[in-house]
Amino acid sequence: MDHEKQVAQAEPFPSGGARTEAASHYKGCRSQDLSRSVISSIVMSFQTPVGALAHIFAADAEQKRRWYSPAAEAYNAVRPKYPEDVIAFAVDTAELKATSRILEIGCGPGTATTAFASRGLSIVAVEPNPDFFAIARRNCELYPSARFLNSTFEEFPVEAASFDCVIAATSMHWVSADTAYTKAAEALIARGRLILLWNMVLQPSDEANRRFAPIYQSRAPQLIRPETDSAATQDFHLRRSGEIALESCAFHDLQSIVRVVPITYSSDDYLRLLTTYSQYIALDPAIRDGLFADIRRIIDNEFGGRLALTYRSACQVMRKRL
Repeated sequence: MDHEKQVAQAEPFPSGGARTEAASHYKGCRSQDLSRSVISSIVMSFQTPVGALAHIFAADAEQKRRWYSPAAEAYNAVRPKYPEDVIAFAVDTAELKATSRILEIGCGPGTATTAFASRGLSIVAVEPNPDFFAIARRNCELYPSARFLNSTFEEFPVEAASFDCVIAATSMHWVSADTAYTKAAEALIARGRLILLWNMVLQPSDEANRRFAPIYQSRAPQLIRPETDSAATQDFHLRRSGEIALESCAFHDLQSIVRVVPITYSSDDYLRLLTTYSQYIALDPAIRDGLFADIRRIIDNEFGGRLALTYRSACQVMRKRL
């Protein structure tokens, strides 16, 4: 892996500032409507629109559990990390300390787990995918305060009020909407905190996307490409993710931060990155191979073998309602 991350830059949050507080009360809680709104509003920009991959969420538990297995090592190697100041915001805003008891939902390969465990925080991380589970344990070998359970959050036996903080790092959209926020709140002590971390789909420059567009039109015209979403679209979905949590009526007092992070990938790493996004996992292998060959040719011949990208990294912290 040889991609290079540069200094993160502040970006105004959708409501007007890099760090904001959202309204802590919503008239008319909509917890009964969450099963549709969570998937349709969040999956769009963090993975791919629900219409394109609805079969994943309708699949049996075992198929969902193993969905990322073919891409697990690539995910660990090339998906970007959460910037230091985003993690610091989470720790400070949630008032985490060495004695805090933390539950992480869907830890994946431990991308966020390592960031918190390296601060000496105690974490119980739940991950259903067996490959991610093994990688996360490997990544956290130096942190005995991190413990892992190979389980879905839905199946995880939660003892009421047993955690000071619940974390979900680009994972809440994979949890059953009927379970996501009510069970997180059940796990928390009174006034405990929920931390939602989001790394959005990485986006090439407008110039690169213009060069890629004819290839996609020729090779995979039906493919949904969140990597071409506008900044306004990504900000909208970030804002909605926070609003949905508040609309569950389980949480309030939302505080948020978002950063825009420049990063550069080699052609090899960029193509490995694409293999970790669900729409490419679902793509016919022969189509994907031809598409990737053309993308590699453009990156190598027209961009010197290195592609400049940006990604939005966000943190939303909220408090459990009494």
